[in-house]
Amino acid sequence: MKTKIEESENREKILHIEVDNESLNKHLSSANRKVANRVNIPGFRKGKAPVSVVENFVGRDYLVNEALESLIPDVVNSTIKENEIDAFTTPRVTVTDRNPVKLDATVALKPSIVISDYSDLIFDDPVEKITKKKINESLNQILESQAIWQPVNRSIIDGDLVIIDCVGRVQDKEFTNIKSTEMIVSKDNQNPFPDFFNKIIGLKENQEKKFSILLPENFDNQELQNKEADFVVKINGIKQKEIPELNDEFAKSLGEKEIQNVESLSKRIKINLEKKSKDELKKTLEEKTIDALLEKSKFVISPIIIENETEYIVDNQRKSLEAYKLDFDQYLERLGQTKEDFLSKAKETAENRIKRSILVDKLSELEVVEISDETIEKELEIILKNDPKISRKDNLDIHRNNIKLMLSRQEALNAIIQRSHHPKKKNNTKTKSKKEEKKIE
Repeated sequence: MKTKIEESENREKILHIEVDNESLNKHLSSANRKVANRVNIPGFRKGKAPVSVVENFVGRDYLVNEALESLIPDVVNSTIKENEIDAFTTPRVTVTDRNPVKLDATVALKPSIVISDYSDLIFDDPVEKITKKKINESLNQILESQAIWQPVNRSIIDGDLVIIDCVGRVQDKEFTNIKSTEMIVSKDNQNPFPDFFNKIIGLKENQEKKFSILLPENFDNQELQNKEADFVVKINGIKQKEIPELNDEFAKSLGEKEIQNVESLSKRIKINLEKKSKDELKKTLEEKTIDALLEKSKFVISPIIIENETEYIVDNQRKSLEAYKLDFDQYLERLGQTKEDFLSKAKETAENRIKRSILVDKLSELEVVEISDETIEKELEIILKNDPKISRKDNLDIHRNNIKLMLSRQEALNAIIQRSHHPKKKNNTKTKSKKEEKKIE
């Protein structure tokens, strides 16, 4: 096997490979057997024709093309291994000659990153104070969630739940017919039809009413747009929402041992709101930190890596649409995008994902983060409990390495945020910059 390695731009190596006869013949033999098993050769049963007969029947060029399917990954991967090249993704291979077989394999190396000094990062996002007002809002939401609808013997008012029969016609042609359907009355709601609820407010149970409504120009059924519809509505039932009283009895009814009165319920709400606020602030600061560091970073990334990630994004989107039986072209039409627009945005997303991943990995090196074996094992135990597909008999080192990488990334960001976050009362974020930047590789 003759190999010439050429250093290229953008963190790539080009392998110029001339395949030797021994390697080629091995794959030609395999290709010959495959062809013999699927091609009908006069005078022979499938798979029984001699090698020379198969080659004469289909031609050597045909067999070489068949052999390339297995030869290319075998030869390229072995060449990469022999030359101790750290390939970051699947190489791009071009067949430059078939006699002898010559290949050009472009191998993408791990992207490089240089981050400017980031010790000057300052974020002053405020820590949210949990006020009594916010606690009361949460209490009201809990009360609302425990509300029940009780039948009433009176006329319909705004906010009631009604059970109705409704028939709608346009020029005596029925377009809707519903039976015993529940609806919440809202005079400001234009659904299902404009002014519909205003027409039934004031009616009583078992009462029937006929009325007309002009359907809007944006009505779902285009044939009925701007047409006058005649409705017949019968009221089968009226219910009003009854919200429970906030007291110790209500707090106990929630079924939490630690919650026995309104005071303990309020404390729990405060704790939950503080945690939620803390998590949201952490997420915000992580995004701001990464965005600021991206601005301070210079990357060299092989186009192959970006192309592969773009293909992955597009393929995932297609599969998601297929799962919902949606056509890709129709989906783009609804978005008002061309295929070129979609691919351009997918490429932009792919490049951003790659840069973020490279950046956070580099930060875990620069911040000298150490994750103890004990911490890794605790996380592994959680994964094993929650994912039955993973067995304790499996080689768990891959999972340990992934856990270590994930935790290292998180701890690196945490360390930077701890240094850079100086909260102020006003919600005002700024990043200071120094005139001289110290390069960190």
